[in-house]
Amino acid sequence: MPLPLRIAALIEGHPLETQEKTAATLAGDLEGAALQYALRASYVGRDAELWNVWLAIQQERGLDLGSAVEELSDQGRRWLSCCAFSSQADEVGVAAYSRYLREPGKIGPFPDETRVFLDALARSGRGAEAMQWVAELETRSDSTPTETLWAARWLLRGNDETLRQARIGARQRQSERRRTARSCGGSRHDAQPARSPARAAPWRK
Repeated sequence: MPLPLRIAALIEGHPLETQEKTAATLAGDLEGAALQYALRASYVGRDAELWNVWLAIQQERGLDLGSAVEELSDQGRRWLSCCAFSSQADEVGVAAYSRYLREPGKIGPFPDETRVFLDALARSGRGAEAMQWVAELETRSDSTPTETLWAARWLLRGNDETLRQARIGARQRQSERRRTARSCGGSRHDAQPARSPARAAPWRK
């Protein structure tokens, strides 16, 4: 089935690295186009236009945001989140970065990028979820000054009892996981925050 005219126009306006690849993508299907743009955008990194083409293709395929992000590599998710946050597309950024944090691979996570993610969660009214992530990251590493400071400042700034209790509960769970890991020899990486349900497109404001 030929590509929809809207997608073909986006590809022609933001081609791949060679004419041959662009032509092959235009002659293919949506799934193939999604793969090619995921590979290229992940390789280039901070290219919002390439990611916008990929997002448009995934929307045309009828995928919800969670399913679309699932198809990316760990670094693809990281780069998508960076571009999304820079474009104030917090929903996309949060979905991509939270999935990246669950399986970051060998590169990252980096404190400055995580801070942007936490800020986006807070803006979205999901401060308790941000606190859970801080506790999770503290469990994984003994050195998380940026994330710990973020949590402390957020609590002081908001003076929110609900968030304070979430922070206390998260720290208690962190301590329990560490005790269990020491006594049983288990992994400290097993417990993770609950995944938020995927939301359907549109993803861009």
